[in-house]
Amino acid sequence: MKMKTKDLVLMAMYIAIFVVLEFLSDRFGLFKMQAGGKLSLSIIPLIIAGYQFGFGRTLFMSMIALVLKFMFNPPTFVHVVQFIMDYIVAYGSYSIVGLFKDWNVKGLALPIGVIIANIVRFMAHNISGWVFFAEYYPVDMVKAVMVYNLTYMIPTTIVSFIVVMVIKPRLLEH
Repeated sequence: MKMKTKDLVLMAMYIAIFVVLEFLSDRFGLFKMQAGGKLSLSIIPLIIAGYQFGFGRTLFMSMIALVLKFMFNPPTFVHVVQFIMDYIVAYGSYSIVGLFKDWNVKGLALPIGVIIANIVRFMAHNISGWVFFAEYYPVDMVKAVMVYNLTYMIPTTIVSFIVVMVIKPRLLEH
């Protein structure tokens, strides 16, 4: 896979923006859940990259971004499935956005890939939660984990959908 210098620079820029937003969110986050999860603005550069570079390169970028994220905030996990789902699958899910065409509604391009990627991330976090909490709590874990994850994934989906809808046309026209 040959890349132009411009592509490498843009990829590095998206990763840098991800890391800065993630760092700021970890330090000063307005909406952080007690047991993990938060309103994630850092995913927006990954989403834009997903539209610009496609699945493979964005997945590669997401993994690099995670390694850098872990330098500032090492991951906490008790099971390998939890790590894979909460990090690899959850953040890698944004590489699929470009696989889905926007829905055009009365001249407005709706980035449906953003919703689908966030659903994949939501399900990855659910699987992780079910693996982790099933061992420790006898309550209905399916519902409890889903409700918990919905509290931050719904705002993340709404904010990322709106921001991407506004900035994507301007960023990708070049």
